[in-house]
Amino acid sequence: MTSPEAQLPNDQFESYYLEKLWELIPPVYRDSDGLEGGDVLRALVKILAEQAAVERRSIDRLWEDQFIDFCDDWAVPYLGDLVGTRMVSSLDDRGRRADVANTIHYRRRAGTLAILEGLTATVTGWEGTVVEEFRHLVRHPHGLDPSPPSVGRVSGTPEHGLPDLRRPRGSQLTWGPWDEYAHLPDARKNAGGLDGRYGITKLALHLYRLSAFTVTNATPHVLAPDADGAQKFTFDPSGRSVPLFQRSSRPDFDTEWRAAREWELPGPIRCEVLGNAEYVVTETLISGWSNDNVITPAQADVLRSIRNLRVMSEAAFRNRLAAFFNPPLGTAAIHRLIADSLVSDCGKGALLRNPAAAVTGDKSSVSVAEPVAGNLQPIPRELTRAGNLSVAALKPDDTRLVIDAENGIGFFTDGAPPAGFSVTYSYGFSGGVGAGTYPRPDLTAVAAGDQHSGGGALAAPAAAAQVQLEIADSATYGPIADLASGDSLLVQAHDGQRPYLALDGDWTFNATTTTAGSKLKLDGLWIGSHAPRTVHLTADAGCHWDSVSIAHATFDPGGTDAGGDALGTVTLSIESTVTTLTIESCIVGPITFDQTGFAETMVLRNTIVQATDPATVVVLTQPRGLLEIDGCTVLGGIHAHQLEASELLCTGLIDVDDLQSGCIRFSAFADGSQVPRAYRSLTLTDTRGLFTSTRLGDPGYAQLSEIAPTTISRGGENGTEIGAFTTLLTPVKLDSLRAKVEEFLPFGLIPLFITET
Repeated sequence: MTSPEAQLPNDQFESYYLEKLWELIPPVYRDSDGLEGGDVLRALVKILAEQAAVERRSIDRLWEDQFIDFCDDWAVPYLGDLVGTRMVSSLDDRGRRADVANTIHYRRRAGTLAILEGLTATVTGWEGTVVEEFRHLVRHPHGLDPSPPSVGRVSGTPEHGLPDLRRPRGSQLTWGPWDEYAHLPDARKNAGGLDGRYGITKLALHLYRLSAFTVTNATPHVLAPDADGAQKFTFDPSGRSVPLFQRSSRPDFDTEWRAAREWELPGPIRCEVLGNAEYVVTETLISGWSNDNVITPAQADVLRSIRNLRVMSEAAFRNRLAAFFNPPLGTAAIHRLIADSLVSDCGKGALLRNPAAAVTGDKSSVSVAEPVAGNLQPIPRELTRAGNLSVAALKPDDTRLVIDAENGIGFFTDGAPPAGFSVTYSYGFSGGVGAGTYPRPDLTAVAAGDQHSGGGALAAPAAAAQVQLEIADSATYGPIADLASGDSLLVQAHDGQRPYLALDGDWTFNATTTTAGSKLKLDGLWIGSHAPRTVHLTADAGCHWDSVSIAHATFDPGGTDAGGDALGTVTLSIESTVTTLTIESCIVGPITFDQTGFAETMVLRNTIVQATDPATVVVLTQPRGLLEIDGCTVLGGIHAHQLEASELLCTGLIDVDDLQSGCIRFSAFADGSQVPRAYRSLTLTDTRGLFTSTRLGDPGYAQLSEIAPTTISRGGENGTEIGAFTTLLTPVKLDSLRAKVEEFLPFGLIPLFITET
């Protein structure tokens, strides 16, 4: 929920009360105001008018402040007192409001699994599932057990019994929330690992902190042919091997609660889950096939022998069809039967887009589409298989497309990928940092004539004082023309889109105005290449940049693609005078200055700075002027003239010229750094194991690992983690969840909080 007071109405109350109070003052004092220099009296009246406006709005909202859905933040604790809830941290405004709103609902259903799972989503905004660990204990069945005992869906293991080792897929689920094996009880205290997890009193809450962001109709990257001549493609437009994620698709807690299935929570898609295809032939389907002349009445009678029986794999279903019919059914008929019989509550049915389904409300996670008669048409699910393509290209029979979800790779079995095909998929990440499809605030409205879509070359617009350019889709663009700015230049991605700009050379932004200076804003762009590139900020003689703003963008720090080829590092080079350079919520490569480059003030907020080239030791440079850093992760060294930093996590050495000015607070940096006054900061001697991953494209990129020291994971000013994700309030949310689970947990049970992503 969003606080109403965060969006003040345009009621002009400040101006109204300013003039009203000003008229109440005797004219002699109004006339004399300003004679001595400065409107002192009017400035004082303006302050009073602003407070009067605040009071008026508060009075106008007295009715709304009685409802938790509409009240201002200050009223939330008072409403919490009315229902007698234990308030969570004041740092988590969303969690406090949601907690108060649902307190009565929680109490009516206290102790149930539905409420414990609902607490995870409501209080923290994460996804999760709850497992009663006593159900995973090995024991002898007794008369109270259901008959016959339930069997594991994947492993075939009887409940509480010995595992069926003939089905090795079950071993991949061990230790997770969908573990189907039985374990011996463990009375030890759980310390975050596997020890002490299984017991009668243990209740495990498996937490999924990462979010799945959906990219629609993106341009995939086609890899070079391998040794066998097979030409694979990656879902990621840069060519990286990126695991595909499942979108959250579980039922609503209030109307239809049940335990979540593996494909309903936002996590990496396992190959076995995408390949999990189950089929049920119903009387309705048989009648439809008969009416459409897909099968004959005699064949329909044969199919009724397996009516309403669940077939647990595609291979088994095909074998049954082959055994039933002689002569065999035609290929088109088999495809129709397979497509219609696939149930929605299996991995393949839930994750792959069904071309026959309506787009509205579609919760599928993966789709590959090709142009058919001018429209993009998804590849049918019956022609799509899951497989491991990291080593060799697979060519299963009667299959057109193979998807390796764990590595984000696809392969068309009938040859080269079709021209103009696109992919829709979800990727996992911690939050709104870097180019992404998450909502971005404060976007500028751009006229339709200045919007571009469809990919391909991006030409420079006609010269004008104000130039605006918006990319309206998530396609790949290149080559990219250099751009010149008069008064202002805006290049942004449309909200919810993530275009990829593939540079074939350096990209230059040139300031041409000689008056107040040019303004540049880049928002939502992903800039990359397969060779080292540089984004230049230049200016004509006598010109300069007044302000440069880069927000929610990714300047590729480099790496390797799925084929092993190098991805170049994109460097931001300042080669002119910039009054204020602001980089916010970005992932960027090195930032450098040439001899003529100067930024009076450079501000970095919630940003990750990295260079994968081992020769680039210093990734952030500010040789003159002031460098301000607030909540950033720098994977490398920093050289600055003056430094003001807070919640900075720097793995390299920091070298500051002016140690008498500035301050660094609530931060962590390499031992041996030369920094100004340090307040509640610490030095790092070993950064191994500090992050889940330092490779761009991994879901846990720049995320603090579970073994990160508490002095870093809770070392921020407000008790949150240090670094680019400090605003996610992860430790605060976890503490809030612990408190609320303890409040509504059944007596005698011990909660275990297990992080899955």
